[in-house]
Amino acid sequence: MAGRRIDWLWGQAIFYSGIVGFGIQVFWFLREGVWSGLSLIDVAKFGSDWPWLYEPQRWQGVHFTLNWVSLPLILLVWGAVLKELERSTKGWTL
Repeated sequence: MAGRRIDWLWGQAIFYSGIVGFGIQVFWFLREGVWSGLSLIDVAKFGSDWPWLYEPQRWQGVHFTLNWVSLPLILLVWGAVLKELERSTKGWTL
């Protein structure tokens, strides 16, 4: 029973982190007038000096897609999936 509660909490935490992150991005946009989203590439750059993250020579389409996808969007989808899995399976663990 405790495992189900933890799974539900994980789904909730991830989902609401996405909502908060998206809200912060909207706030910055309304304040500055420029969209400055946090992409998966931006997150990967923290603490990494992998040259592909900064100037890709190959796999430029993958880099473009990862740079385009917003982290809060990923968190929203991931959290919603976890919440739905917990609701539908009643015991699925992470």
